[in-house]
This record gives sequence, C-alpha cells and structure tokens, in this order.
Amino acid sequence: MPPNDFLEEIRTAPGDSEPVLTRVKRTAEKYASGRGELVDDGLGDTVWGAIRWPRFLGWPDTLRMADGFSVRFQYLEVKDGGIGPGGTINKSKWKDGAPPILWDGPHDNESFRVSFLHHGDRKWKHMALVNLGLDIEWEGVRPWWLAPARRIRYPTGTIDGDGTFWLQQTGPTFLGEFVVQNAFY
Repeated sequence: MPPNDFLEEIRTAPGDSEPVLTRVKRTAEKYASGRGELVDDGLGDTVWGAIRWPRFLGWPDTLRMADGFSVRFQYLEVKDGGIGPGGTINKSKWKDGAPPILWDGPHDNESFRVSFLHHGDRKWKHMALVNLGLDIEWEGVRPWWLAPARRIRYPTGTIDGDGTFWLQQTGPTFLGEFVVQNAFY
C-alpha cells in the first residue's frame, strides 16, 4: 500500500481545475526516481484518461456529467487452439474488463471534463470503448449555427487506430484526453 503522502499528491480538491492526468503524471514522475517500486505498487496496471469538451457544446442532462458517457474496456485473451487442417487455430477473443471508475471534472473556464480510472492486466492487449450515452439529451446554450451533433475523437499516440493499446510495463498508463467535438468538424 502506498504511503499517504503519495496518495495525497494525487487527490484533487473541489474547485481544483488541474486535470487529474497531469497531477498523476507529475506524482508518478516524482516518485519514480529512486522509488519506482512505490509507483508500480500504487499505480501499476492502472489506466487513466479523461473526456473533455468545450463548454459551448453544453453538458449531458444527467445527475452527473459522467452518466452521459459510456466507457468500457476490453482485453484480448490470447488462446492457442492448436493445429487444424488449415493451420494454426486462433481461439483468442475480446472479453469485458473491469468497469472503470468515472467522475466529473476537473473543469476549467474553457472545458468540461469527465475523468476515469481503469484497472487492467499488462499481459493482455486492451481496447478502450468511449461513447456518448444513448438517448441522453444535452443542455446548455450553443450558437444558433452549431447543430447539436457530437462525436468523440480518440487521443493519438497512446491508442492505435483501432482503439487498442498495451499497458506500460511499469507504473500507470495514460491514454490522454478523448475529445467531444461537433460532428461537422
């Protein structure tokens, strides 16, 4: 179990607009030098990310903004089916991972955010499935010319074009920010 000072540096206070990803990255980097096992014990096999959108797009009409999104993770369980008449039989399949924890914020003057945390397993390839919630209305004022069509753009770099990724070998994995944008951009 990581010491309290390690966890205190990650926690955010209400009204704190620093993104959780930034805080966790900074804390992991600080403790990684000389105490890498602490970072791996405390944050190993975790996947961090956020959904961000500009305030002018409005917000989900739900009790929590996080309830306006569907975030799921799957992992590819690799199974060898042996050798068949046509060659190697692949019995690998995608399985649902543990449900992530989602929470609202932190928001800033330009954007709203929903942050999330998922626990995975380093031996498998993972897939992030982030979507707008079905049948969720959005509130807020938007310019008259902006149609209420929204889509999610996946972060580049950490996630492959097919939505898959591998967990880091030590410490946490950061997926970056998924961005809700107007579908016509």
